[in-house]
Amino acid sequence: MKKIIFILAFLPFLTGAQTHIPGGSVSGVWDINGSPYLIEGDITVDSGQTLIIKPGVRVEFQGHYGLYVLGTIKAIGTPDSMITFTINDTTGFSDPDTTLGAWKDFDVTTYNQDTSYVKFVKFSYFGKNDFYHYGFLLRGNNGYIVFSNNIVQNGYSPYNASAPLSTINPTQNTLLCNNIIMNNKGGGINLPDGTPTLYICNNIICNNNFAFTMQYYDTSIAKIYNNTICNNEEVFFCLENCTFTISNSIIYNNTYNAGYTRINCLESDPVFYNLPQGIGPGQNTENMNLYPQPGSPAIDAGDTAGLPYIPETDLYGRPRIYGSAIDLGALEYQPGVFITEVANYKSKIYPFPNPTTGIFYFNTTEITKTEIYDLNGKLIKTFYDSNTCDISKLKSDVYIA
Repeated sequence: MKKIIFILAFLPFLTGAQTHIPGGSVSGVWDINGSPYLIEGDITVDSGQTLIIKPGVRVEFQGHYGLYVLGTIKAIGTPDSMITFTINDTTGFSDPDTTLGAWKDFDVTTYNQDTSYVKFVKFSYFGKNDFYHYGFLLRGNNGYIVFSNNIVQNGYSPYNASAPLSTINPTQNTLLCNNIIMNNKGGGINLPDGTPTLYICNNIICNNNFAFTMQYYDTSIAKIYNNTICNNEEVFFCLENCTFTISNSIIYNNTYNAGYTRINCLESDPVFYNLPQGIGPGQNTENMNLYPQPGSPAIDAGDTAGLPYIPETDLYGRPRIYGSAIDLGALEYQPGVFITEVANYKSKIYPFPNPTTGIFYFNTTEITKTEIYDLNGKLIKTFYDSNTCDISKLKSDVYIA
């Protein structure tokens, strides 16, 4: 068995003074100096107001409370300094008969004529047994909502026709792109009726009860394309007579896969680097790597004709189109030196750019030693006391850091 070695020096994490936020109206700027922000009641960004949340901020709900945005929110982290929304104590999360262990919901029903951004945010332990408060509501009534590069996991929604991440009746452009939506009890994304300006692309939607849910007799004309949908108990659940279309996507290893239209989708083995074992929520997805390996039938098999929006990169920062055509699914294969990191996008420490043609960096300077191995376990190169590694003299291959 090959070893994966990733040697780092971890220093204690120091924060500034914590900030207590009572229930009521909020606005202004939340930055790292006031983190963590301890939410002690339901909070609202009023119409005409803006809440800005800076990289690295931790928002910690002290009970079953929610955030409601009638104005504008700009929660924008970075790949190496994500914003976190979570609960102070997860005890009781798995019990549907209590509200213990979860914060409530994230409701962006913006009336401002401005764009709300939620980017590079990690959401976990939210929802519970309440049809009206089960996760995310994204409705751009006058403005726009960009929800991208986020991790949405460990949501709880026991109702079949609701979902921890829900997009309900957006009236302006709403973009859900480059997100990881996984290990949610209930659904991944709830599709509203109509809404041609809802774009769902480049997402990894894995290990949920349902990838998508709908209500009665709904016909969604949302644009759903270039997603990787795997290891869900069902791809689609509808109470009765619903329709929608998925295109350019990988749909693989889901227990039940029927009831919707598929255009140019791959449903056979996509030859991932590492597909987690197990179906549905509660699985270990820590070492998930859903990039297609060389020779995968997903490579260059997509079609961009008619797509309303193509992101510049996939969620790990690779150019979205490389080669003769876009790849199927959420992630874009590229040849070259590829560093397989022990802790991938979900972790705080990772190498970039990945792949690289010569020099890569770690997103922290607190590194004492980095060892590069080939796939046979042979030590190739060692770097000391630096977050910068020059491997320009190595041949094109896959290496382990």
